[in-house]
Amino acid sequence: MGQFLYLVPEQGGAATLIKKYGLERRLSDSAPSRGCSLGLAGGKLHKTGEGCESEFDGLCMSLGEPLGVYLDDQVWEKVEEPGALAFWLGYAREQKPGPIDLARQETVPGHWVTLGDGDEWIVPVARSFREDRVTLPQNMRMGPDGKIVKSLKQEYRDLFDRASPIADEIYNSGATTINDEVLFKLAVDGLSVNYRVGIAEVNLLGLLDTQTCLEVLKAMIDLPALEWLMKLYEPEQKKKSGGDEPTSELEAVDGGGDA
Repeated sequence: MGQFLYLVPEQGGAATLIKKYGLERRLSDSAPSRGCSLGLAGGKLHKTGEGCESEFDGLCMSLGEPLGVYLDDQVWEKVEEPGALAFWLGYAREQKPGPIDLARQETVPGHWVTLGDGDEWIVPVARSFREDRVTLPQNMRMGPDGKIVKSLKQEYRDLFDRASPIADEIYNSGATTINDEVLFKLAVDGLSVNYRVGIAEVNLLGLLDTQTCLEVLKAMIDLPALEWLMKLYEPEQKKKSGGDEPTSELEAVDGGGDA
């Protein structure tokens, strides 16, 4: 089973370092760990000894096996994200992680999308094409009148709030001015709902490109469901319109502006 390896340039308790390096959504506090000594040469990981520009003691953490740094058999990339401490992300060459390996125990329903690795990933519907239908998990309470009151779970509020105006824009005009950076981050956050991935993991696996980013966005705003529904009623529409083809397809267009 392919799993990511996380290497931080210091040693200590795994739970403490997972929190310090912002890896809570990728690893559990009980993730197995192993100390290691490594060197750096030309900005890349290197075995200690001759040829190293510097050396450090680190901690390697993973949910899979083998646990440890074996440079000849692994792919490694340094991760530097704004406002976060740098770490190293890797995987075994013969065990590249995929959607089955990275899936969370509980997944949110959505649409299957084929990404850059050729595998299908399930993308949650953050905003349904029907405004009265909430697809993300909700809390339920019974009010004093005996009626159920629902409210969106807090962990999904940000995703819903970011996807909703884009959905409104696309469903009202058939296009969106969302820029590449906003689109990419939204796609990654959508994938992270059902999988233990962030920007670094998506980058290393090569999951997103100009086309797959749009496909993820379409899934997040429930466009496949609307297109299926319109195709279902297409024969009836043709009959009523005397055979004219209905214009039903909506496209998400990167206009280069701000969302």
